[in-house]
Amino acid sequence: MKDLTFKKEAFMKRFQFFLVVLSVLLVSQLTLGVVVNQSSPGSISGKVTDYNTGQPLQGINVSIFQSEDPNWAGERAWIWVASTFTNENGEYKFTELEPRRYHIHISDGVQDSLGRHYGRADLYHVQVFEGAETPNMNLRLRQAGFIWGYVKTIDGTPIPNATVVANAAWTEGGPDGWHTTITDINGLYKLWLLPSPGEFYPIMVFGGEFNGKTYETKVAPNLYQATLTGTRGPDFLLNEGGKIQGRVVNEVGYGIPGVETDPQIGLLDDPDTWTDLSGNYTLTSLPVTDNAFAFIDQHEPVVLDGVKYASGKAFVGPFTITPGSVVSAPNMIMLKAGTLEGVVTDENGIPIVGAEVDVLGYDINGYEVNSEEIYTDALGQYTIDYLPPGTYTVRATKDGWMMAKKDDVVITSGSLVDCDLVMKSGALGGTVSGKITNYDEIAPKDNNGNIIPNYCCRSRYGCPNIGLVALPDISYTDQDYIDIQKHFVGFIEAVDDGYDDYFVPSITEIPGEYSFVLPPGNVDVIMFSSEETDDGSYAIIHDYKRLNLIEGSTLTSQDFTAKTTFGTLKGSITVPPDKKFNPQRCVIIAISEDNPLKSPLADAVAFPSLGATYNFKKIPVGTYTLRAVADGFVTQVYEGVIVKEGETTIQDISFVSGGVLSGVITDGTSPIEGVLVKIVENGKSVVTDVDGLYTISGLGTGTYTVLASKPGYGDYLGSVNIVEGQVTTKDIVLTPTVGSIKGKVQLSDGSPVNGARVVAYNATENTYKETSTVGGIFIIPDLIPGDYILAVEVSGYELTTYPSTGYLTLTENEVRDLTSTPIVINPVPPKFSCYSSVSGDTLSIIIRSDVNLLSNPQIAVKQGMGVLDTSAIDYTSNPREFRVTYTIGHNDSIVIIDVTEGPISVIPNNPATASFTFEVSANLVQTASTNITNAIGGEVTMMGTQDNTKVYVPPFALVGTASDSTAVALTIKRYGDPGDPVEGAAGQSVSAVYDFEFEDKNVQIDINHAVTVTMSFEKPKDMSQEEFENTLIIGFFKVQEQRWVYHTEPDSGISNIRINWNNSTIMFDVNHFTKFVILIPAEEIVIGDLDNDSDIDRNDLNILLTYRNQPASACQECDLD
Repeated sequence: MKDLTFKKEAFMKRFQFFLVVLSVLLVSQLTLGVVVNQSSPGSISGKVTDYNTGQPLQGINVSIFQSEDPNWAGERAWIWVASTFTNENGEYKFTELEPRRYHIHISDGVQDSLGRHYGRADLYHVQVFEGAETPNMNLRLRQAGFIWGYVKTIDGTPIPNATVVANAAWTEGGPDGWHTTITDINGLYKLWLLPSPGEFYPIMVFGGEFNGKTYETKVAPNLYQATLTGTRGPDFLLNEGGKIQGRVVNEVGYGIPGVETDPQIGLLDDPDTWTDLSGNYTLTSLPVTDNAFAFIDQHEPVVLDGVKYASGKAFVGPFTITPGSVVSAPNMIMLKAGTLEGVVTDENGIPIVGAEVDVLGYDINGYEVNSEEIYTDALGQYTIDYLPPGTYTVRATKDGWMMAKKDDVVITSGSLVDCDLVMKSGALGGTVSGKITNYDEIAPKDNNGNIIPNYCCRSRYGCPNIGLVALPDISYTDQDYIDIQKHFVGFIEAVDDGYDDYFVPSITEIPGEYSFVLPPGNVDVIMFSSEETDDGSYAIIHDYKRLNLIEGSTLTSQDFTAKTTFGTLKGSITVPPDKKFNPQRCVIIAISEDNPLKSPLADAVAFPSLGATYNFKKIPVGTYTLRAVADGFVTQVYEGVIVKEGETTIQDISFVSGGVLSGVITDGTSPIEGVLVKIVENGKSVVTDVDGLYTISGLGTGTYTVLASKPGYGDYLGSVNIVEGQVTTKDIVLTPTVGSIKGKVQLSDGSPVNGARVVAYNATENTYKETSTVGGIFIIPDLIPGDYILAVEVSGYELTTYPSTGYLTLTENEVRDLTSTPIVINPVPPKFSCYSSVSGDTLSIIIRSDVNLLSNPQIAVKQGMGVLDTSAIDYTSNPREFRVTYTIGHNDSIVIIDVTEGPISVIPNNPATASFTFEVSANLVQTASTNITNAIGGEVTMMGTQDNTKVYVPPFALVGTASDSTAVALTIKRYGDPGDPVEGAAGQSVSAVYDFEFEDKNVQIDINHAVTVTMSFEKPKDMSQEEFENTLIIGFFKVQEQRWVYHTEPDSGISNIRINWNNSTIMFDVNHFTKFVILIPAEEIVIGDLDNDSDIDRNDLNILLTYRNQPASACQECDLD
C-alpha cells in the first residue's frame, strides 16, 4: 500500500495542475477580469550609483520592458513600456504600472549628466503588485571604456549607419555578449565596453546600406582591449555584399511567415533575417565566397493558418557569392510540429521547480534540433511546443541534482507526447574533483598571453573550451558517435578559469580546477579541448579515467594532464554525385595507433562543416586510424595517417552509397507512423512517415538485426541480408497491445455532463491520454496495459478521480465499459480574495468572490481592538464584491477578519469561509506573496532585486488547512540588507532577514515533511568558499523562546544545506516557518587594531598619530578608552 499511496500522491500532484488549477482559472475568469479592470496600478523605484565610488548618477536613461507573459521578464523581455532619467540623487521611478513582472535595463555606453559613459546593467523579473511600490531596485554601474575605428568602402568612402558589434559576455550567468553601435557620417564607430585586462573583444561589422548598395559583413582577425582612454580597433574596408533569396514553405508549398533564417559562411552566421508573410527571405551583406549556405535557425513556434510548424537546422547550398550578386535558393521545408510535455519530479513524486529541460536530436530529415532552455514551473511541469517530427533525447538538469534523461523519444506531426523525468539528489551520486595540471599551457589566451575568461569564449567561435565529459561504461556503435551528446551523464563545458564576473580575478577559484556530481557506478571521465573552425568543429581527448563511484562518495585529486605537441589533420569529403551529404549526421573518429587512450571517444573526433570539410586544427602528433561515419553511407576506414608536429596532413574522405533497406510498417491493415526502426549492429535508425514507410541507406554487405518499436505495439526483432548497391525490401507488421476505457460523467442528480475533460493516467508507465465527454459519455482509445486512474475536470466542480482508491487495471487489448457506474462530480465552494489600503487610522478592505454572493456575508473581527463598519456593504451592484472599513485600535498591530458566506443556491449546504490578516505597521523592505494548496504545493518567489529568494512547498506538506484544495497565502517578507546587525544573533549577517509565514495562522508545515528555502547572501570579503562553508550559520527566530536558534543545534529542523557559491545562494530544507538569516561568526575585535589586520603594530600607531589633533568623530576607533 505504501507504493500505491506514493503513486496516488504523484498522480494527484500532477493532475491538480491539469485539472484543479485549470478549473479554478476557468471558474474565476470573470472575477479576474473585474480585478484587472479595477486594480490600482503599482510602481517601481530605485537608485543608480557609480560602482566604485557609490556616488549617485544623474541623467542616466533607465528603461523598463515586459514580455507577453506577465509572470516572466527575463533576458528576452523586450516589449518597451517606458523610459525615464535619474534625478540629481540618482533616483528613478516608474508609475502607473500594471501588476506583473518587468525587466529594467540600462544600455551600453549610457551617459550621465557629466558626460561619463557606463556599461550595461539589467534587473530581471521585477514584480509589481497592485497598488504597491516595488522599491530599492538599485543599479550600480561600472564606468565604460571604448574601442574605436572606421568603416569605409574598398575605395575609402566612409559608410554611415553600419552596425559594429563586439561579442563578449562579462558574467557567467548574464546576458549574451552582443554590444553594438552605429557608425557616424564619417564612418567612425565607438564601442562602449567594460575595460578589459587583455584583448578579449572580437569585433565584426554589418556593412548596412549606403548609396543604394548593401555592404558585406566582416569579422576582424584579432581581439581587442577596451580601456577608459580608448583603444584603436580595426578599420574595415568593405566590398559590396551579395544576397541569397529564398522561401520557407510547408509540405504543400505554402509560405510560412516569421521563420528565422541565417547565412553560414565558415564561422560567420550573421546577419540573420525573418521570412515575410509569404515565406520569402533575403539574406544580405554576404562576403565573397564559393561556399555560402542558408539555413533555418528557429527556436520558437511559427504558425500558419493555426498550425504550428518546426524544422531542424535545414540548409540549402553551397552558393557562390560575388560583390552585388543575388542568388536564388531552393525552398526550405518546415514540418507540422509536435509538442512535448511532462513533469520533472524526485523519486518520491515531488515536483522539482526550476529544472532546466532541453531536447537534442534530429528531425526526420536528419537536421539537428536543439531546443531553447525551458524551466519547470512551480508544479515541475514543462512544455516544448515547436519540435519537428524526429527522434530526441530529453534531459533535465539542476544544481544539486543528477541529470535525468530519456532517449529515443519519437515526435510525429501534430503529436502530443508525454515525457516525465525523475531526478535523483546529488547527495546520492559521487562527487569528483581535481585539476588540469598544465592548464596554463593550453588555456585560451589573447595575443599578449592573458587567459581569456570562459564567459568571453562561450560567446564566439575560434576560442577553445577545455572541459570534461562523463560517459557510462557501455559499448558504443559508430552511430553513437554522431549522437554522443545523448550519452553524457555529466558535462563541464569549461573548467575554472580564475575569473569572477566583470573580468575580475577570483580570490577563490584556481584556473584549471573542476568539480561535478556523477551517478554511482562505473563512469568514464574524459578531459577534452574543443574548438570551432571554418571547416567544422573538433574535440581532442587529452586524458581519461575510469572511475567506480558509490553513493555519497567523494573522489578528490582526480587530476588530468593535457597534451601539448600538435599538428593539423584536415581534408574534404566527397559523396556520389546523386547523393546529398548532410554534415550534421557525420563524424570523423581518430584512433591513435601509437598510444591509444582506449577511451569511449577514441583520441579525437571531428564534425564537418556544411561545406563538407573537416579540420583537426590541433591534434596530438602520432599515427592514426580514421573512421568516417555518416548517415546514408558506408563507414570508411583509413589507416596509417601520420601527423607531425607543426605540420598539416591532408586526408580526404570518400563515401560510397552501400545497400538500402526499405519497407512499410503496418498493424496488418493500416500504416503506422512514428515507428523507430533501428539496425542493432551499427545503430543506424529512422522513423516511419505517415505512410508507414522507412528507408535506411549506407549499409555494407552483410546480415543485420532489425528492431522496430513503438509504444502500444509489440516489438519486432528480425534479421535481414543486405548487398551493397541493392535495395532490400522488408515489410513489418506490428501487433497492437492497446485497449480502451468507456465511461459516463454525471451530476449528483443524474444529469449527464457534456464537455467534461477526462484524463486516463497510466501509473505503470507514468503517461496519460485525455478526451472530452459528449452527452456525458467518453471513450479513451489506444491505452496500453497498465494500472490507470481516471480524473475528471469540469469548470466550477471539484476534481474527481476514479477509482477513489487503488487503480483500474487494464490488460492487453481489453475494452473496459464503466457506463454502468457513472463518475459523479460535485461543485466547489466559492473562493475569496482580499485587497486593502490604509489611510490614517482607517483600513479600507475589498473582499471578492469567484461566484456571485447571493446572501449577506457574515463578517467578524477575529483579532483586533478597533471598530469594523459593514454599513457600506453593497453586494447588489457587484454581487462578487463588497467593501468594509476598519478603524484601527490603539494597540493594534495585526488585524484578522473572518468572512463566512451564507448558503448559496448553486452550492447548497456548502458555505465558504475565509480569514484575512493585515499588518498595520511594519518596516519592510519588500514582500512577495502567492496562494498555494496542499494538494499541489507551490512556490513563492521574491525577485526584482539582485536577490533570488524563494520557498517551495511540496504537495501534502501542510497541516491545518481546511482541505487539500483550500488556497493558503504564503508570504516572504524581507527586512534590511546583508550586513545589517541582527539583534540577538551570534554572528554577522551576510543576508537580509527573511520572514516566511502563512496568512492562516492555523496552517503549519507537517513535521514529517520539509519545504525548500532558497536565500541570497553576500560573499564575505577575503573569504574562500571553503572557509564560508566551514563557518556558515543558518539562524531562525524561535518565537516561543524569543531567541535565535541555529542549524547546528539538535532538532533545529534545518537539513540538506546546499551552497551555490557562483550564484551566491543557499538552499536548505526546513519543517517550520519563522524569521531566517544567514550568518558567519562575528569577527573578533582587537582593541587598537586600526588597520583591521588582526594585530597591533607600527601601522596602527601611525594612524593614531595622524588623528591625534583632530575631533574624536574623525576616528572613533582611535578612542581606545
